[in-house]
Amino acid sequence: RALERCTFRNIKLDLSSFQEMKLPGVKFLECSAREADFTQADLAGADFSGSALLKATFTRANLAKADLRTAREYFIDPMSTKIRGVKLGLPEALGLLEALGVEGLR
Repeated sequence: RALERCTFRNIKLDLSSFQEMKLPGVKFLECSAREADFTQADLAGADFSGSALLKATFTRANLAKADLRTAREYFIDPMSTKIRGVKLGLPEALGLLEALGVEGLR
């Protein structure tokens, strides 16, 4: 259950399950991964550039050093996800603070 350094480009991955998969360095470029399940996946160093991630699940996933700067519509709970070194974009990065109970951000 491993895909290392694989590239998905302009692919519709909506409702896909990547649960518990080892996906270090995988590139999801300009993909649609709405409601995709990345629960407990190893996504260290993954690149989600330009991808739509509405309602995607990252519970207990490893997003260390992943690049989500130009991804959109994602929410990551920092209490249940490894995020050291993750690269985030706005406004989605504000979701980390919201998950920690900070109010009045939007």
